[in-house]
Amino acid sequence: MIYVGQLVKKGLDLNVRQNRIEDLKKQIELEESFVADMQTREAMLMVQINFLMTIRAKMARTASLAATQARETGAELKVKELLILDLTKKQ
Repeated sequence: MIYVGQLVKKGLDLNVRQNRIEDLKKQIELEESFVADMQTREAMLMVQINFLMTIRAKMARTASLAATQARETGAELKVKELLILDLTKKQ
């Protein structure tokens, strides 16, 4: 025989489990929303990182060109100094 008390207890257990399932579903929705927000943030940061990498590469090229020009200018100055020294010795 099944007693009324046992049926009530099973009904309460079922309600507790259903409430727990609903709570878990809400928690899953919150976590999925959080993950979506983080993925959006990650995408925005990747765009910013790529932009900064492009700027860094351009600045590196500019610095390299400036260093090359500085070396060439230094060499040109040495040649001109030697010419001036040579001309002053000839006089």
